[in-house]
Amino acid sequence: MQISVLLAGSCPLKNQGIYFNIETANNLTVVETTQELDQLPDLYTLHQPDLLLVILDGWEEQFTSVVQQLPTTNIVVLSSQNRQSCHTLIHNGVINGCLPETASSELLSQAIYAVANGNVWFSQSLFKQILHPVPPSRKAQYSLTTQELTMLRLIMQDKTNQYIGQAMDVGERTVCDRLSTIYEKLGVASRLAAALKAERLGLVDE
Repeated sequence: MQISVLLAGSCPLKNQGIYFNIETANNLTVVETTQELDQLPDLYTLHQPDLLLVILDGWEEQFTSVVQQLPTTNIVVLSSQNRQSCHTLIHNGVINGCLPETASSELLSQAIYAVANGNVWFSQSLFKQILHPVPPSRKAQYSLTTQELTMLRLIMQDKTNQYIGQAMDVGERTVCDRLSTIYEKLGVASRLAAALKAERLGLVDE
């Protein structure tokens, strides 16, 4: 399946390098490249890409307000040093993928394939940077039930709602409702943010 990518970044040289990496990968194509963040809504409407790939650096302050106009979270961000920006975007459910600008073309392709197909991708290096130890005494405040912990474990394994429903013998609507409850208890807005917070807090046993 061919995956179409809309590429955005403020630096022409960086855009060119990422463009080359994408175009040399199998089944990936760049529909357009832009250096103007405020053009994204119009370009997204025009091309209807499978995924938006953004080189974040220089756009941290405006990025969220612009991409929230888009009807998708199939967004992968490339960042150099802005780990806190990535953490905030993930926590708020704005993006579904984040990796360093220096990531190999192979890792970039894997991230694009994963997010375009409704999954999440978070590079191990950024994952380790963002996670910070949390005192065990704080775990109890979230009051997750046994079923919620089971469901949380499954989303940490990147299982679909359909899979979770079958595994727990409930309908997909029930899965969605329970996930919403989990997000509310954890104070997050997305599956990825919930998985990251659960990992950081050590809420789920392996």
